[in-house]
Amino acid sequence: MAGANSEVTNMSADDEDDALHLEMHRAADELGKFAARLKIRKSRGMSPTKAKEFMDALLVNVTKECFSDGADLIGHVKAFMHTETGTLMASLVDLKIGVQLTSGLEDKSIKEAEITLHVIVHGIWDDKVKEASRRGIQKTIKKFNLDLEVLQDYFETEKSIQHHIKK
Repeated sequence: MAGANSEVTNMSADDEDDALHLEMHRAADELGKFAARLKIRKSRGMSPTKAKEFMDALLVNVTKECFSDGADLIGHVKAFMHTETGTLMASLVDLKIGVQLTSGLEDKSIKEAEITLHVIVHGIWDDKVKEASRRGIQKTIKKFNLDLEVLQDYFETEKSIQHHIKK
């Protein structure tokens, strides 16, 4: 599959077995995954309308970046925004349909929000999804002139290998 990294260095036999097992999973499902928890800030605040525009742009930019790196199908791209004034959920499964938003935001200015982003696409591996997602995030942050703090950056390879380790 495109984007697969088969180079193995300084690995024990068990590590090589785990890496091969993970590679077999990826070859079977051909899904690349990435997730992140982000904090965004805007000192002047943003309206709920701007928050919705941000979430729409975030999902579209991340998806387009994944497609430009070789993804050919969306599993799902979704994000959850948590603020003091409520929550906003966004989901994208088809660029032609667009982003579906479910808002529970009050009509108040938002100065800070925590975003949880989940990306699953077909056709590229985790490392490519991670790179593409990061580009999409940066593009969106710049467009909306926001401050960004990455709280957690989940790269599924380590997690996927861990669930196969014998205890």
